[in-house]
Amino acid sequence: MATFSATYLYHKHAKVCDELGEKDKALASYKMALKKPIAAIIEAAETGKSDYRDIDGTVVEDFSRFCEAQEYAGELASIRDTLCHARNIEAIPNSLKHKIDRLLLRLIDCSGDIQHAQNEFEKAIAAAGLENGSRSQAVQDLFVEYSRFLHRMNSREKLEDVILRRLQDLSPDYRGATENDAPPPTAFRFVDSFKQRLQNAIARLNQARQLHAEANKAFTEGDNRKAFKLHSEAAKHKFLDSIFTIGTYYQLGLGCDADMTRARKFYLDAAQKGHPASQQHYGALLQMGLGGDADVKTSVYWYRRAAAQNHIPALKNLAAVYASGLIGKTNYAASIATYLRAYRLGDTQSFDHVIYYLSLPIETF
Repeated sequence: MATFSATYLYHKHAKVCDELGEKDKALASYKMALKKPIAAIIEAAETGKSDYRDIDGTVVEDFSRFCEAQEYAGELASIRDTLCHARNIEAIPNSLKHKIDRLLLRLIDCSGDIQHAQNEFEKAIAAAGLENGSRSQAVQDLFVEYSRFLHRMNSREKLEDVILRRLQDLSPDYRGATENDAPPPTAFRFVDSFKQRLQNAIARLNQARQLHAEANKAFTEGDNRKAFKLHSEAAKHKFLDSIFTIGTYYQLGLGCDADMTRARKFYLDAAQKGHPASQQHYGALLQMGLGGDADVKTSVYWYRRAAAQNHIPALKNLAAVYASGLIGKTNYAASIATYLRAYRLGDTQSFDHVIYYLSLPIETF
């Protein structure tokens, strides 16, 4: 326990020193944080033990990032050489060999050619696949490390390619759960006979926008009742943002009495007209059974409608449903792919879910 505490403290001290610009002190603390865990790995490799003291991959990753500065590249190479030597010991258990493979990938020098680093990951994954099979835990763990690396390098497009490639190996039919997330959008075509109606609609829209802006101003000033009244006026002109907002007011009891049934009504009204936030909120009330009966199957339909418009909260709700098994068999691959879409759209928190589910035991897929 004391060793774990010492490693933790040295790691924290190293990060603080790095932030303060005291690079030499940071380096010394990183080396102390890694000293005993790496010594334990070497001892386990030499004796053939399988019960070795584990090493926190976060420390290794932070140390690798620290050593991207050119003057510390030699320190990174030194630890890599030590681990490579341990990996090549004849008596080393397979479990330890796989652990070292993951650590070596976290210690890749990223200060130069990023493509070289990607090639190293691909080579390691291919070698592990030949040795253990493509659906092995060893290969899965390396894909997790590869994903972490690409996230760290902010290479989102490549990250998506890598994860989707892995999902195809794990669950070839996962796309069936995600490819039909919503019907295609309806195409509208206006002809001369509708010009006057269009002009009238634009006038009503401008009036509704003005009411909506005044309502938001009243809300900002703390006058919820006035805001509710103005949104109601805008809603009469079928202004979807105001219809949605009235739904949230009824849901939260802002400027009116809380009424989940009415919240459902307004969300549904805007959802049917294609408003993505309303589609997501209506789906959530259906899933939780608020304001009426629970209906998970229909909630998923509305999540998919919103997800087709790249609405991030709907994508995350949909991913959670896939992982929960609420609509049938648990589908972690579909969940990962959906969280990955949210990540590509800018939701960085979704990457944590991607890594969490990608790190599950291989048997769960």
